[in-house]
Amino acid sequence: MTPPKKPAGHGISTRATIVRVLDGDTFECSWFGRKVKIRLMDCWVEDGSKSDKKAAKYLSQFISHPVIVWIPTDEATSVFDLITFDRILAWVWPKFDDESVNETLVRLGFATAEKPK
Repeated sequence: MTPPKKPAGHGISTRATIVRVLDGDTFECSWFGRKVKIRLMDCWVEDGSKSDKKAAKYLSQFISHPVIVWIPTDEATSVFDLITFDRILAWVWPKFDDESVNETLVRLGFATAEKPK
């Protein structure tokens, strides 16, 4: 099995286990024995919408399963550039999948790759 394709650039890659889905683009994971909130990068889901429910349902299939979390650090000048509303910004892959969860939610039409205006 080959590792998933990651975006270009430098970053931190680690394994985590999803323990709870908070909404269509945010979940809580167990990471080194701590619970951490992850916000999917370049994946915008309108809170409370039908797409939000569908995206959350999609994410729920990964509860209790290991995922690979990649946190980009290229343009960060401090740790606060990697966090929004107490959530770490990241790309996430189901173990050994070539397409990220972020990309899948956009492809399925549950999310957009750019922030809505």
